[in-house]
Amino acid sequence: MNYNPIDTLRIDTAIIQQFNDDKNFHYTAEKARETTSFDILFDNLGDILGKFFDALIPTAEIRDFVLYTFGIVFIVIVCFVIYRKFPHLFAFNKKVQIDDALKEENIQITDFEKEISLARQNNDFNRLTLLIYLQTLYLLSKEERILWLPNKTVKQYTYEVKMSEFNYMTSQFMKIRYGKYNADESTCNEMERYQSIILKGKAK
Repeated sequence: MNYNPIDTLRIDTAIIQQFNDDKNFHYTAEKARETTSFDILFDNLGDILGKFFDALIPTAEIRDFVLYTFGIVFIVIVCFVIYRKFPHLFAFNKKVQIDDALKEENIQITDFEKEISLARQNNDFNRLTLLIYLQTLYLLSKEERILWLPNKTVKQYTYEVKMSEFNYMTSQFMKIRYGKYNADESTCNEMERYQSIILKGKAK
């Protein structure tokens, strides 16, 4: 009788391929992956937050909704802070009349002393009020208290000069420039008084 022992070293390629296709047996891939201290920290933090929300909000749907809501609110807050700190970054989308008004008056080349004197002689109080405001922007720009850009709105300058007097001057400028409001001598006197306060940098 011929006895043929089983060859226990025979390679079963089908089984090897099956293990290769199973990600749970990718030992070399797991070995190659390095775990840093930050990975461990974030994993632990994620586990803690996960357990906290699981205990606080047992329903998965509600938990996901709360997480998405917090994420959206966080993004909105970040965008708002950036807008308040760097309003000129958003100026390219501001296609409003205020931009056109500032472009009409190039404050860098306007002779304010001459123009203000002429408006005062002609009793053109509307023109005088606008010139006093624009002159204020020019002087603030020279002192580097504002960043003058032709495409910025007057509202954006109020974020840089946080004074009630400047808010008043901005409001008067907008009412006269775009509304049907007519200035008088007292309006001009008030604008000049507020201009002096603003340039000194002290609120009333």
